[in-house]
Parts: sequence; structure tokens; C-alpha cells
Amino acid sequence: MNKNMYENKNATIAYQNVDDAIRQIYWKSEPNDGALTVGPNLFEDLPLPDGERNVGVALAKETTVKNYTLTASITYGIKNSRGGVEEKIANCAGKVSVDVSSI
Repeated sequence: MNKNMYENKNATIAYQNVDDAIRQIYWKSEPNDGALTVGPNLFEDLPLPDGERNVGVALAKETTVKNYTLTASITYGIKNSRGGVEEKIANCAGKVSVDVSSI
């Protein structure tokens, strides 16, 4: 496989009730060796409040790892007692498996 190409096999992030385009998506890879870059990272260009998007992954550096597991968390806002909005983080359900052995 060409290092500049990838294949997406139903790797998506589905979301509901996202209240603002500034909300962030934080990706965690296991193992966490810094070899992967993952997106999307913001809801800025995604349909709100509900939707689904393909997950994109790129190798940022060489790795000997063959498989990664991705999980995500997203930010959301809640009003506090003073009327301001506090940002919180919610863990997402599900996982994405990434096979880099053929790259």
C-alpha cells in the first residue's frame, strides 16, 4: 500500500446533541507512541447538533506497532450557578481499530 493512501472500513464517529461548533474531539491511541495523527478534532465543519463523520488517521512517524485502538472524548458546555458556561469532557462509547501493518 502507498504511504499516502489509506482505507476506511466503517471507521466513523457518530455524535448527538453537540451544542456548539467550537467543541473539541480528543483522540487517544493505544499504544500512545505519538505515531498517529487523528481527526476530525473540532465540530467546526461538521453538521450540528447530530451527525456522523469518517475518522481520518495518518502516520506522523515510523512505527513498529501493527495495530492501534482509538477512543475519543468530546467537550461540552454546562451553565454554572453564576450563568457562565463551564466546559466539561465526556468519554465517547466505542472504539476504532487501526491496522497499519499494510502501510
